[in-house]
Amino acid sequence: MKGADAPVLWAEGRWEEVLRYVTQDVRITMELATTCEALGALRWVARSDKLEVQEIKVASKDQRALTIQRVEACLRAASGESGMVP
Repeated sequence: MKGADAPVLWAEGRWEEVLRYVTQDVRITMELATTCEALGALRWVARSDKLEVQEIKVASKDQRALTIQRVEACLRAASGESGMVP
């Protein structure tokens, strides 16, 4: 599935398929965020083959905990654990 397909599939009532796709996006994004936080920077290789670095201000423990709780709630909702169905 491609992201551009999501609105069409959603309109067709294929919610579980869309939610599985979105859930994977959230997991990947969370893994990236956790790694960047641990490194204190986002690092990538640009098209020019040059290493780019963007330093990241690390959030407080309270801010991180709240963000993690929100992400976990979204993952539960997407997996159907919360009983949330459109």
